[in-house]
Amino acid sequence: MEDLVAEVSAVLRESVRECVEGRDVAVAFSGGLDSSLAAALSKEYARSLRLYVAGTEGSWDVEAARSAAGIIGAELAVAEISPDTLIGELGDSMSVTGTTSPLILAFEFPLYKVMKACAEGDVIGGQGADELFVGYAKYRGADPAFLAPRRREDLRRLKRDVLPHEAALAANFGKTMHHPYLREDLERLVMSAPLGEIDPANDAGKPVLRAVAEELGYGALAKRPKKAAQYGSGLMDAINGICRERGVKYNALISSLLVPRTEH
Repeated sequence: MEDLVAEVSAVLRESVRECVEGRDVAVAFSGGLDSSLAAALSKEYARSLRLYVAGTEGSWDVEAARSAAGIIGAELAVAEISPDTLIGELGDSMSVTGTTSPLILAFEFPLYKVMKACAEGDVIGGQGADELFVGYAKYRGADPAFLAPRRREDLRRLKRDVLPHEAALAANFGKTMHHPYLREDLERLVMSAPLGEIDPANDAGKPVLRAVAEELGYGALAKRPKKAAQYGSGLMDAINGICRERGVKYNALISSLLVPRTEH
């Protein structure tokens, strides 16, 4: 695995450099490994750097981001998710992107908040890291015969369904979205490596990416835990509270936001 780690380290560093060099950069930040490593590398090349975490006060992501920002030595801004504005902002996200999938709207909502809050013109995200480096919990313990095609399909869906959503958000707010983990040569390198090298323990722990963090001198970031964005940010707790008040399920809530827009 050592050779693979060295190759990934070099390609990822170059990918980040190309995305941020000489620019004023915002990082869509959660305090997890993916965004922390991207942020640490961005700090080396960007003209200016600010980290933005979206979440409810006291949420997992906000607390993790504060800790990781201190390790990186970068300024952190909190884009607060508030139940008072949440429904209107979800509706705006749907209108801007055309996305109606409740799942995509939920896990992409923190990025909407970051785009809305940041002053910088270039935004860095961590999309693709979980697919490439076998980071999802659903991959844990999976048979390689199942995991290999599932991983390729997840990456295809990311590009088909999620990246256009993010591009639409960026265009709406006058930003440029960058995905350093999805650089073509990095994707080719990692996807062609044997699964036994990507995750030798078969535990969905992203050991290669953690080793890269260590190799680049960011060992303190190597074991950063992460929850899915919609949960770590506190978003789903806020949504579930609204749903209980209204006596509806989340999917029905999203449908109620869609109907007036399609009839208008």
